This record gives sequence, C-alpha cells and structure tokens, in this order.
Amino acid sequence: MGGITLSAQSLTSPPAPAPASPPGTTPPVSQPYPGLINTWLRQQAPEFEHWDLGVQERFRFESKNYFAANGSGPLAVDFNAATP
Repeated sequence: MGGITLSAQSLTSPPAPAPASPPGTTPPVSQPYPGLINTWLRQQAPEFEHWDLGVQERFRFESKNYFAANGSGPLAVDFNAATP
C-alpha cells in the first residue's frame, strides 16, 4: 500500500523549476534565412554578400479540370480531355 501512496504523491508533486539564466544574458538571436536566390548568388560571387534581392520564390500548381462554368454554352473552354 505504501508503494501506491508513493506513486500517487510523485504524480501530484509539481515539476522541478528550470534553472534560471544568469542576469544580463540574452538568448542568441537566429538570423533570418536570406532566400534561395540570394544564397545561390552569394555562393557564385562574393560581391553579392552586400546585396539583398527581394524575390518571391513560390511554386504553384493549378488544376484546370472542369474549369468551364455551367450554362456557358458549347463554346465554354474546359481543359478536361473528356469535354467535346
């Protein structure tokens, strides 16, 4: 019976507090990722270290199946191969 009481007490006891960091120290700040193109350019030539090109790098997939609106008539454009 003592083992059950001991395990119940260990479940209800609060966790040990985390050690506090010494005063005056701050955690290191991570640098933002410069981007795929900027990284590649900086590897090609050291002159690009001073440049920061603002380029949006996104990949997009569009599915054009059943693109035509209902009721558009026979001239409606649909990219599905089954459409006459």
